[in-house]
Amino acid sequence: KAHINVTNIHGNTPLHYACFHRYLSIAKYLIEIGHALLFVSNRYGQTPLNLCSSREMCTQLNDLAKEQGQDERIIPFDEHNRFSIIPMFDIIGSSSSTKSVIDIRELQFERCLFSNHRHEIWQAIYNDTPIMAKIFKLRHNSYTPGIFQHEIDKIKVFNSSHLLVPFGICHDSPNVIVLTQYLYGNQTLFHMLHKTNVTMDSTISLKLALDIGRGMAYLHGITNSFRPQFILNSHHIMINEEHVARLNLADCHFSFESNIELDHPAWIAPEVLENGILTNASDIWSFAILLWELFTCRIPFGDLTPMQCGLKIVHERLRLPATSISSHIDKLIHICTHDDPTKRPSFEAILPIIEKIHF
Repeated sequence: KAHINVTNIHGNTPLHYACFHRYLSIAKYLIEIGHALLFVSNRYGQTPLNLCSSREMCTQLNDLAKEQGQDERIIPFDEHNRFSIIPMFDIIGSSSSTKSVIDIRELQFERCLFSNHRHEIWQAIYNDTPIMAKIFKLRHNSYTPGIFQHEIDKIKVFNSSHLLVPFGICHDSPNVIVLTQYLYGNQTLFHMLHKTNVTMDSTISLKLALDIGRGMAYLHGITNSFRPQFILNSHHIMINEEHVARLNLADCHFSFESNIELDHPAWIAPEVLENGILTNASDIWSFAILLWELFTCRIPFGDLTPMQCGLKIVHERLRLPATSISSHIDKLIHICTHDDPTKRPSFEAILPIIEKIHF
């Protein structure tokens, strides 16, 4: 007999996924018939209730759990708890039940928000709902629709509130389009810091750093399944009106892209600039550069061209100056940008440190 509260490597139960994907009837069934627990936390401190997308859904499930006599005290995640921990895709399969491939004729493109030699970002409409469409400009023959669809299906099941996850793709030969939810007020962290008049105090910077760190910790925790190659920099992080940061997984490095995107070398670890291989340790380096950027509101190495920046980081050991904002932040940046990648800490190690910093 299957245990209804079984958890995967992220501590998520079937009820976590039902709530995240807005399957209200399934969530009710799990609670009422299966006695699924509504107040059990995953590895990231999220209960199924935290993953509900609407207040109405939260209210209905909360009331139902109370009727079932559930204790409202939060059950913390315990890696060695009484529930079996099994790989994510053994529970829910290799792909989501909703379709991934969208007919381009179902999209209405409204305006182009960004364009470069690699891709364009468009605001569009799908099913009367605003969405974001990232159009990749393919110039080679390495694109295989089936493989890419498989990648998107794997990513779609990620349910951290710190990730902006694609929900579908379009095949528009010779290009390919990745579709994500449009969140009102969303802008990239880079745009918010350097292209607007928004005033950032240290408290907001600290909160954004925690959001980003938790998102990266989630990705680093994926060990038994497909893990996307996410290139961490402020261009790939979305911020909404409430100053919630999310990693935009539409900016992952996908299989049809021949090389890791090195267009923004200021955030990239020197060993990656040399060998093009992303690692957990190189992500920590990139996070340190983001910390500096968040607390100074300055563009890292902004006085240099990308080529100059990359060459100086690798060959002249170019490094950022202290922030002069916080000795704790400066020390953390120093540790995370150690020249030896093996001596850089993990996100699990640095998040508790950031949580204890106060301004």
